[in-house]
Amino acid sequence: QRIAAESRMNVAFERGGDYQIFPLDNPDSLRSLEARESQLAREKSRDFSVRDEWPEFLKPHARTVPVRVFHFPGEAYVNNRELLRALETALQKLGVDLFPGRNPIRLSHAGCNQLEGEGWILRAEKILIAAGAWSNAILKLLGWMAPIIPVKGQLASFPAFHAEKAMIHCQEKLYLIPRGNHIIVG
Repeated sequence: QRIAAESRMNVAFERGGDYQIFPLDNPDSLRSLEARESQLAREKSRDFSVRDEWPEFLKPHARTVPVRVFHFPGEAYVNNRELLRALETALQKLGVDLFPGRNPIRLSHAGCNQLEGEGWILRAEKILIAAGAWSNAILKLLGWMAPIIPVKGQLASFPAFHAEKAMIHCQEKLYLIPRGNHIIVG
């Protein structure tokens, strides 16, 4: 909310719920299901329902195997691209300088921090490295390494095959998230 207010950009908060689906026909899925049920019991979660059938909107697209489906109706998500655009705008309005896509080749300290690349130099009292999975490219200039392990992300985008705004997680190995008139698969 603060990012949306600072940027004056609308960051859609989609409250479509989350369906977590566990097929009951394979040992991997049964282990994942047991772990999920234990976690929910430990957390004393109550804001969900459980059914042993596919949600109606998925039945025309589902395999004919027995399933256990957890539905968390209060779950929501934001479009991460919209959120990052708003964050960038808000930070710039607050006077923060951003340097996307810059490839540093040297990092030194001569009275202040100095980050250099081909044709550019950044001098600052403090430097925040927010490069995600690429942070180690900068940190290695200092001989450091962060324990960052990239994980799979978006694999594909398909035309939406249902009209629900709900997220779908299949055995915690695959997700489907609505994005406008498409479904993001990861």
